[in-house]
Amino acid sequence: MTAGLRRLSLGEAAPAIRLMDAGGKPVSLAERWADGPTVLTFLRHFGCLFCREWLGELNTHRAAIEAAGLQTIAVAMGEPKHNQRYCGTLAPGVTCLTDETTAPYAAYGLGRGRVFGELMSPGVMAAGARATRKGYLPGQPVGDVTILPGTFIVDRQGSVRYAYYSAHAGDHPAIETLISAAVAV
Repeated sequence: MTAGLRRLSLGEAAPAIRLMDAGGKPVSLAERWADGPTVLTFLRHFGCLFCREWLGELNTHRAAIEAAGLQTIAVAMGEPKHNQRYCGTLAPGVTCLTDETTAPYAAYGLGRGRVFGELMSPGVMAAGARATRKGYLPGQPVGDVTILPGTFIVDRQGSVRYAYYSAHAGDHPAIETLISAAVAV
């Protein structure tokens, strides 16, 4: 993790940042989670093999996630046009929002990984093999390829109820863990 970033604590107010939807319209996260508890997941970059896999998982398990009372929002670095091509194809059931900077990531305590650590390691290689076996392939990178992912659950009041800081580029929580965490919200 990049030095100087502070991870969010459970019960802390989630940063209510503004992002862009696929049509280029500004969207406030606070307005979204006011509609209900939200799985808020930060993708590494458009084109990321692991992010494609994770979006596929979220889309495949959408019914179970919604049955647990959660809506899902994915945040990625890029322009709205990237959102339309990427998220609309891979995860039409997931709301994807974008920003062209790393500022939203920093607000949530997500930083850059080290090349020989979080970006290239036996764990990353195993995650790459797992994603490839499932049929996911990398695409053209758009955004910061060194940024690390993370996933949060934010309640209606904007409090962080679950925080998962990925140990490496290919690490994400199990869907069952998100659903279990939703019970506590």
